Amino acid sequence: MNEDKQKIREKIVNLSGKDSNVDNYLNEVLCCFDNNCQKSTVILLWAVFLYFVYKKINEFGLKEFAKFCEDKIKFKERLNQLYDLNKIKDKDLLFLCRELGFYDVNIESQLCNLLGLRNNCAHVSQIILTEYQLYSFIEQVSNYTSFLDKLDFKKMPKEFLDNLRSVEDKQKVLDLIKSIENEKLKNYAEQCMNEIIYINNYNEYQKNKGLFIFLSLLIENVEKNEDKVIYFDLIFSRIFDKSILYDDIFIEKLSEYLSFSAIKKHVLDKNYADNIIQLFINSGSYNRATLLSKCLLHFKKELLPNQIKIICEAYLTNNQLAPAFGVNTALKIILGEHKNKISEELINELKKGGL
Repeated sequence: MNEDKQKIREKIVNLSGKDSNVDNYLNEVLCCFDNNCQKSTVILLWAVFLYFVYKKINEFGLKEFAKFCEDKIKFKERLNQLYDLNKIKDKDLLFLCRELGFYDVNIESQLCNLLGLRNNCAHVSQIILTEYQLYSFIEQVSNYTSFLDKLDFKKMPKEFLDNLRSVEDKQKVLDLIKSIENEKLKNYAEQCMNEIIYINNYNEYQKNKGLFIFLSLLIENVEKNEDKVIYFDLIFSRIFDKSILYDDIFIEKLSEYLSFSAIKKHVLDKNYADNIIQLFINSGSYNRATLLSKCLLHFKKELLPNQIKIICEAYLTNNQLAPAFGVNTALKIILGEHKNKISEELINELKKGGL
């Protein structure tokens, strides 16, 4: 056996000893690998990886996971025991685990690619695996299995969230953020999000306000730009699809978030500017209109003609916009950047409307 093959074989061997239920199964993986049964190696090793996913879900809590499945993918089957999880499609399972904070969207994307290779191997086809593809698959699956195995939900106590709910002192929340290691912080953030999407009245909001403060402070206080973007995406994708009812605490900070170049670039790349415009034109209060007009100024040079037209037409029809402090000033600045992008007729209407 050549040196490269021996190193990759060790990756498989190193997965043994973590769980007695899969050790015999891993012997079959090794048998396939040693005898150059490449497709069988891929299929069996993926099953080992899924078992570790199941274990983490079981540790997280099957009842909680079942509720999450029902809400996210409209899954109606009963999940009474660990092996009931095989009723869920692998791709849906990877999505649900990412939504719960087991890993981020980049890892989910790579796992989906590995699943694609596994699926190709599971059907009669003309596909031929190269040695590089096989070794890369084994190495990645081994690494992600070890990564999952280290996630310990027992070290993410329920008391943390319960204590956080009533905290309104921002400095205390900041101290908490600084004291939590990065990977655990991401899991805590996901758990907070899973809590607040079910809050639908003001009394419940007041009881859980600490969770909102925790999430809002995350974006501006993590050090790495990529982490700022991860937390922005986590929160605002839910605001844009209206999963979060009490979102003004985030809207108040949105202009500040957009001052971070990484977040502004992300917003433009993901076409979130359209979502921000929709929030502005549908403002139901003067305060919200004021807050969102500041956000629009971050895109004053990048706005497209159709976006400017939508904003102007809303100004004429939504009676919460024109009287709101700062809205007129913001629109004048935006229109000054794009003098030739709106019709003379619309300009005259805006003037009549008080702009």
